Amino acid sequence: LAVFHLSRRLSSTGSRSISSVAAYCAAALFLLHPLQVELLPAAPRRADALCLLFTLLALSSAVRPLSQTPARRWLLALLITAAALSKETGLLALPLVTLVTHLRSEESPDRLRRTIYKLLPAIAVLAAALVLRTLVLSGLGGYDGGAPERGGVTGLAAIADLPTNLGEYAKYVLYPQPLFTSPSPGP
Repeated sequence: LAVFHLSRRLSSTGSRSISSVAAYCAAALFLLHPLQVELLPAAPRRADALCLLFTLLALSSAVRPLSQTPARRWLLALLITAAALSKETGLLALPLVTLVTHLRSEESPDRLRRTIYKLLPAIAVLAAALVLRTLVLSGLGGYDGGAPERGGVTGLAAIADLPTNLGEYAKYVLYPQPLFTSPSPGP
């Protein structure tokens, strides 16, 4: 339903019936794609589905130009944060929403600055949630080996090590998962 709704909002054709047909086709292709079957056999993969759902809802909300109402901005902030907290790849929701908002903006002078200003609540909530998550889970990717005497990293140390570990995190973000089996611990 989220894909259908987003496709319908993105459709810029003049005819409403053509927009509906295109949206139905997009939703059907998404629903029947083999990747959707990969999420079903393993319960831990529900994070993928939740991340995608919140990202699609955030994009669908951002397709309309952001109004000046604070309620809509905070809802968008919560959707982006929920996507990022569901799975690390949900961090892509913020740049995607920024891009969609920027491209759909009516204002011509200082469009990017105005777009970023409109998304400040989302940036602030997401940053606070990521710091809190990193402190609780001892790293962006979760549990990192336990006690410091066994080589593990605790919350504040994980934040301090973040600049050196970004390359390692980026490698795991795009690592493909095998179909119908448990994910492997590393590449």
